[in-house]
Amino acid sequence: MMGKKKYFDEIMSLAEKSPVISIGDIRRIIKIKGSNEKNAKQTINYLVKKKLLRPLIKGHYTKNDDPTLTVLCLKKAYLGMQEALSIQGLWEQETIPIIITTDSIRSGVRIIMGSRVLIKRIMKKYYYGEERLKVGGRYLPVSNKEKTLMDLLYYKENPGKEVMDELIKRTDKKIVKEYIIKYPERTQEMMKKRIESFPL
Repeated sequence: MMGKKKYFDEIMSLAEKSPVISIGDIRRIIKIKGSNEKNAKQTINYLVKKKLLRPLIKGHYTKNDDPTLTVLCLKKAYLGMQEALSIQGLWEQETIPIIITTDSIRSGVRIIMGSRVLIKRIMKKYYYGEERLKVGGRYLPVSNKEKTLMDLLYYKENPGKEVMDELIKRTDKKIVKEYIIKYPERTQEMMKKRIESFPL
């Protein structure tokens, strides 16, 4: 492995600068350094075994011990629902990272770095309302308060009346109106019924 140190250093330098790197990044570095791209998998296995890199979802790695970085592995994704509530200071209970995405990826709970991460798929027409918020020292995509409300209603999640009341109180009424009409009429009625204390 000593001969490979010439690109190990560059891979780890990239991992220091970027919270997430891909197998494509590693292949490019290896190719530039004059080695066979086929060595990429062997190199990754070595770096993971030495705990210099940690696997996230397929083909993506990080040097950080933070499963929420999985959100950066997907083209269109954000941290949402109870995870967003926690980031926004509206949820004090322990939660697992919840990632909402339009990407073609299997929904459900994944074990990443020994922690549970929930991935939920959403249709492209319902993908909106994200903002960058500081999470663990980094700015990550998170649903804004209004979209957090929409997702909780759409997925029929109930974090409790007290939390919902506070979330509704903090949302912008105009934005909620703009968001709610994006859904079919039947879904709109269900959403309005659940937040009937909020004058739409």
